[in-house]
Amino acid sequence: MPHIIIEHSHELGHLAPCLISALHKTLGEEESVDLARVKTRAIKLNDYVVGAGDKEMVHITLKIMPRD
Repeated sequence: MPHIIIEHSHELGHLAPCLISALHKTLGEEESVDLARVKTRAIKLNDYVVGAGDKEMVHITLKIMPRD
């Protein structure tokens, strides 16, 4: 079952609902993907450092297992 994991800085929390929906739908439109098995989630991060420490961030991980 595919997983989409979105980690984001707390300042970008307002974007999470739209991003979750768009990525979930887009992956589900792929012919080789069963939408009913896709799991998408966002995790708000309060503690992180990017570069000099003054940047917002988004990190997206996609996990897909081979289909049998």
